[in-house]
Amino acid sequence: MSAIPFAPVFFSAARRRRPGRPESAPLPSRASSGQIARLLFGTLLALAVAGGDSRGQPAPAPAATSRIGAIRIRALDVFSPEEASRGWVYRTANAVRFKTREAVIRRFLLFHEGDVFEPARLEETERNLRVLPFLKAATVSAGPPHDGVVDVEVVTQDAWTTEPGVSFGGKGGATTYGFVLREKDFLGSGRQIAVSYDKDTERTNRSVRYTDPYLFGPYWLGDFAYSSNSDGNETRIAVTRPFVSFVDRRSSQALYDRLTLNDRIFANGETLSRYSLKREQATARQGWALDATNDRARRIFVGFDSVNDRFSLLDTSPAPVLPGDRRFRYVTFAYQDVTNDFLKLNYVNRDVRFEDFNLGRNFIVEIGVSPAVFGIDRTTERFRAAIEQGWRLGPGSFLSAALEYRTRWDGDPRNEILSGRVLFVHKFDGIRPLQTFVSRLTFDRGWNLDRDVQFFADGDNGLRGYRLYAFEGDKRVIFNAEQRFFLAREFLQLFSPGAAVFFDTGAATPPGQPLRFSDFRSDVGVGIRISISRAATNSVLRLDLSYALDRDPRGRRGLLVSFSSGQVF
Repeated sequence: MSAIPFAPVFFSAARRRRPGRPESAPLPSRASSGQIARLLFGTLLALAVAGGDSRGQPAPAPAATSRIGAIRIRALDVFSPEEASRGWVYRTANAVRFKTREAVIRRFLLFHEGDVFEPARLEETERNLRVLPFLKAATVSAGPPHDGVVDVEVVTQDAWTTEPGVSFGGKGGATTYGFVLREKDFLGSGRQIAVSYDKDTERTNRSVRYTDPYLFGPYWLGDFAYSSNSDGNETRIAVTRPFVSFVDRRSSQALYDRLTLNDRIFANGETLSRYSLKREQATARQGWALDATNDRARRIFVGFDSVNDRFSLLDTSPAPVLPGDRRFRYVTFAYQDVTNDFLKLNYVNRDVRFEDFNLGRNFIVEIGVSPAVFGIDRTTERFRAAIEQGWRLGPGSFLSAALEYRTRWDGDPRNEILSGRVLFVHKFDGIRPLQTFVSRLTFDRGWNLDRDVQFFADGDNGLRGYRLYAFEGDKRVIFNAEQRFFLAREFLQLFSPGAAVFFDTGAATPPGQPLRFSDFRSDVGVGIRISISRAATNSVLRLDLSYALDRDPRGRRGLLVSFSSGQVF
């Protein structure tokens, strides 16, 4: 959506590493958690209260008031009339599916005939339409003013939403595959129905899912899923209505999730412990805008989170290492300050298809209390603060950075995590083939982590030359750099090939072991990218051939092939 909604953070297990590395100078020593928290909070607060336009430019003067006149909707099929005229295959593809109905597109407009004309509403509508899973492209444009009104044309093009098929991939030396029957635009209604079978790196999953993007009205997303896994099952019900524009006044969220699965704790690339997790979680949250303009919104949220995690050791566990049970009933309060500075780019992650990057400041702080009077063992508190900011460096270049700190107080700080990310994107002008350089630096540092939380550096977490769970610990640094090449030519109106060369380096080390430069492990590689521009999601197929320059904890190095959908970062 055009605005960044506040959402609860559901922490996924992160995961450690091998001792016995050669001695070298350590990275800067750790400060106390209190010092880090005070330093971070002070930085966040200083950035959050900084006033003015995030782009450093004055807001444009308002134009003379006009009204919106006629709204014309042009909902194109997967292949436009011009594209369909090139062969019977394309006409048949259009004929065998239901085109998205114009009434469905109209539900997602942020303006109506007779409203005051505001260009910002058109821009936000276009961004919102672009992220709908059943649309390939969307444009919203205003015609010349006449008689005190401005006519608006909305043009959308459907993606290919019927997905019967087979998936096959590999990450970090592990093979995954699946079968799916999914329709993301059922009878042209925008609703999604899916039945799937997936064999991933940890379990086999059989699931059914139904998604309605306007359950109770426009932007009320209902998501209902049930899965039967090889090691348990999951029932998930979610109803969400986020802030859909910067001037939107309210948001709502409700979630119920019941999950049973088996998981593992790793050490030195090997399984240390096997356990079963039974989770029951319920969340309700309501948000209100205190102050909302086209450039900036300040919002508050109140909510309730109930979490009940129970762990039990499996008979096959190599060691009796088990996370502690968690039972909380949090009453939460949050504040968000977000500014509007969207940059629209293609040829970054999705080939010819455009993406929207908000480079404005986004600051969030959340506190929560789980009191003993709610029938739990003792009172606990939690705290989270995060800030994200971007900077334009040219017409096709930007830098963005994010910093987050979160913890839980249970007598003393528990599961204390400091995370950061820096992303740099530069599109090259005037050269062929089209090229974009993308690099990312991420770090995570944890103290007193829950036993099931580990940070990994492996083929599924940025080090493409290393097998899954190769390195794990309570601290992690990963750097990726990738030069992407785009042919910018669609063959048979179906796919566009591309390529990439990349370099990855990073490390993760266990508690008690400092993170040293000698711990870093690196790989280099080349990749093939196939853009399926008509696909609803997963529109880029990726094949990477990477070479590990250093040995993993088991002494292995060399070539590793990974293939999946979507970019690594």
